[in-house]
Amino acid sequence: MNLSHRLVLDTTFNTRELGGIPLNNQQVVKWQQLLRSDDVSFLSEVDIASIKKYGINTVIDLRTEQERRETGYTLTEDKEIVKHYISLMISDNVMDITQAETEMTLGSFYCKLLDESKEQFKEIFEVFASDESKGVLFHCAAGKDRTGVVAALMLNLLGANEADIIANYEVTYSYLSANPKFEAPDMYRHLINSDREHMIIFLDKLNKEYGNAEEYLKNCGVSVEKINNLKEKYR
Repeated sequence: MNLSHRLVLDTTFNTRELGGIPLNNQQVVKWQQLLRSDDVSFLSEVDIASIKKYGINTVIDLRTEQERRETGYTLTEDKEIVKHYISLMISDNVMDITQAETEMTLGSFYCKLLDESKEQFKEIFEVFASDESKGVLFHCAAGKDRTGVVAALMLNLLGANEADIIANYEVTYSYLSANPKFEAPDMYRHLINSDREHMIIFLDKLNKEYGNAEEYLKNCGVSVEKINNLKEKYR
């Protein structure tokens, strides 16, 4: 099973399908329902047409307001795609991830998001659960950290095993390293690093302190009804 099915777009490097990832109930994540991605604020008209044809009608932008002001808002001219701007960050400061590399490991940073961003996770997963969200693309800047944590929670909730969740995270580096923006590896490797240890730390905390993604989302305030809807909708 290919755990890193990438959509080939002109203006992104890390747009990937979660569909097809095996689950513990002998099912797989449904195809054409969940896409994870790097920044889509620069999508070409051809790429926009491609994701719409693929079935995407909802985009969740996890970047901060500062990032949006600097690099652009997501698909502002397209009226058919519903946009949700949910800043998933410890503070509204894009430097948090860079600071995480010097002050803590990325895994610890992900754990901090888990503890301090419960309102945002509630909002994100309620968008996923909405009947109006037919196909959802969720993204941050690189599609690695914030997007990776959201993908891990979704996959854990649906019943993917940890090895597959880790593999889905770990492959990110392979795609981001092809981006010319990151051509200077010594300067940018910390921004695109997706070593498996970071996700292992995150999943260990999720399991030990919350039990699993379902219990965590309940702790965030997501209703049992919406959690059941998520399971029915995406597997």
